[in-house]
Amino acid sequence: MNKEKIIQKFVALGKDIESNINSEDYNLMYRVAERKNPWFIKENIQYALRAIALWLKEDVLRDFAKQAEGNDKKVAVVCAGNIPAVAFHDVLCVLLSGCKLQLKLSSQDNVIIPFLLDRAELFVEIADKINDFDAVIATGSNATASIFENYFAKYPHIIRQSRASVAVVEDDFSGLEDDIFMHFGLGCRNVSLLFLPQGFQLQELIKSFEKYSHYANHNKYRNNYDYYKAIFQMNKQAFVDCGNLLLRPLRDLHSQVAVVNYCYYDSLQEVEDFLQENQDALQCVVAKDKISFGHSQQPNINDFADGVNTMSFLNTL
Repeated sequence: MNKEKIIQKFVALGKDIESNINSEDYNLMYRVAERKNPWFIKENIQYALRAIALWLKEDVLRDFAKQAEGNDKKVAVVCAGNIPAVAFHDVLCVLLSGCKLQLKLSSQDNVIIPFLLDRAELFVEIADKINDFDAVIATGSNATASIFENYFAKYPHIIRQSRASVAVVEDDFSGLEDDIFMHFGLGCRNVSLLFLPQGFQLQELIKSFEKYSHYANHNKYRNNYDYYKAIFQMNKQAFVDCGNLLLRPLRDLHSQVAVVNYCYYDSLQEVEDFLQENQDALQCVVAKDKISFGHSQQPNINDFADGVNTMSFLNTL
């Protein structure tokens, strides 16, 4: 299929999402996806779909597709499954580049992407075990990334591993609650460390978290919240209980589900130094002059994971 037809099919998919996101067909998909993975609740799947639909505009796709001239190579995509349809950007890149796609879905997310491809009438190879490919894009944890590096060493590859995101608060932080809570904090673009100015009062921040008060009733999320609260109490570790989130005073990029770290800064230069020192472990930075608050889970189509341009990689095959 030529690039023009693929673009038109993706454009039609974007319109379909916008028009039918609450239709019975979509609602059935939400129910099946959540049965397979209880973290994938309807509101979060819809949030992910609306973010994807922003990419599926004709002018956006045409400009994006120019980055790769196309070839007949077969690219295997080994998908992660931490948040809904997280691998869709890789699917988009491979198909728009003109390459053939072999898809190894995550067992945690094997409903949404096939549903979207079916709605778009884009038929790709979905394999239980990848084979006979020319290049590979694989995403996993730090542990699996090292395994991928060894296993796929002889193939051109992009191997992604765990990263974290931070937010730098100066004054207005409207929307930060979405950056923290959306997808239950399971994404690498979810904020796991907050930089707050000295003297900042936590109360207004905690008040904004009420938007996600219903998360406290989600069984898996609540189990994490209760577990880490008990651990912190037993170990006499300081924390702030927000009712649906635990704020821990710790300058550490990584936190557990239902926990976010925070620290105070004296100067923005201090923050910048930290970001520079940890740039290889960062996915994104939410701040006044960087990614806007409330938009960490709505990346631009050119916001490539780990800062590696997937289209440029595909263009070199």
